[in-house]
Amino acid sequence: MPADGDDDLVRLAQSGDFDAFGLMQGLMGGESRFHAVFLAPLTPGLQAHIAAFLKDGSGPLAALPQQLQAQGVPEPLVAARQLLQQAQGLLVVVLGQDQGITTIPQLFHGHLAPAMIDQAVSACGPEFAHGPALRQALTDLASSLGQGQFPHLIAGPGVEDVREAWLDLAAGCVQSAEALALPGTSRERQTDLAWAIAAALIALGGQYTVDEIDLLVRCQLLAGEAAAAGQGLDVLIRAGVLKDEDLIDTLHAFVDGALAAGQATPAAQWLDGHLDAWEAITGPSYDLALAALRLHAAAGSPALLPAAQRLTARNRKLARQDLTREPIWRVLDPPGDLLDTNAAADLLGKSTTAIAKRLESRTMPWHEADGRIRIPRQAAEAWKAALTATNCWD
Repeated sequence: MPADGDDDLVRLAQSGDFDAFGLMQGLMGGESRFHAVFLAPLTPGLQAHIAAFLKDGSGPLAALPQQLQAQGVPEPLVAARQLLQQAQGLLVVVLGQDQGITTIPQLFHGHLAPAMIDQAVSACGPEFAHGPALRQALTDLASSLGQGQFPHLIAGPGVEDVREAWLDLAAGCVQSAEALALPGTSRERQTDLAWAIAAALIALGGQYTVDEIDLLVRCQLLAGEAAAAGQGLDVLIRAGVLKDEDLIDTLHAFVDGALAAGQATPAAQWLDGHLDAWEAITGPSYDLALAALRLHAAAGSPALLPAAQRLTARNRKLARQDLTREPIWRVLDPPGDLLDTNAAADLLGKSTTAIAKRLESRTMPWHEADGRIRIPRQAAEAWKAALTATNCWD
């Protein structure tokens, strides 16, 4: 992290008119305790939000000028652009709770002046009983700037070994994701935390146990990094660790992570290249085949046909249900030609009414663009070929 500060931001913080840290905070309810604080690079999601705002004022940060104006900052639009342009990373306060951990992510501008430390402590709320411990950790970080870099800039009451500290955060992050339904910004905050943890563990390198690899994989999946998670998934399956429900849960997370990250096509191709080797260990697996099918469906891929045939070979009855009733057919990748209901009916040899019913139930390929739901030609053709070959077309 660069050590040079921004004097204007320091003066704003010292004046009491500008809460640089509090702009991005959002606390969960319930009693909490100070766990740790770390400095990290800007996450990919936040970088995209900043880029959108700086380009045309759009995106999740669009309300920032109004927030600054409410705090009495003159020329709030100029101040907002300055704030985001000069952001060099994130300072993340981690709070422990019964359900795991939550965070207060805060923009970091290269320094931890006393006024900024004051703001970070106050951002935890008036009922936060661990202000002295947080203040000490922030002071420790301030003294470390210029001497280390991510992922070594982490501090807290229990932080002695950096690797163990990040593994502890990984366990808390996974526990939180499993225990809580995190809507809206809370979910995005959890995604950003998972990204930082995974990046830290990869940067630290070295040897990890199977259980630690499992934590890393789950954090990568939470962060939407399916391709990276696949490498760890391969290690876990070859080690014989993932079986039965654990395998099913991890495969669901792998697919969901790939879809959330818009990586359906590369994830499908990657998984195809590992299915045979994995089934040599697990035996013929319907769940592995279903994971591949879901990815190919989302990709609108011509390889849907062999994926459907593989699924049917594993369990014909379940395959018919998943192919004809399970709503897995949203095409996320660039779909090529898009058809309306009438054109799709002509292409597929079905009535317009039949296609309209399928589209309404989302049991055929569909894609949403410009607020409209339409049918990708390539995906529809692959879908018909797959259902015909598996005797599911009627």
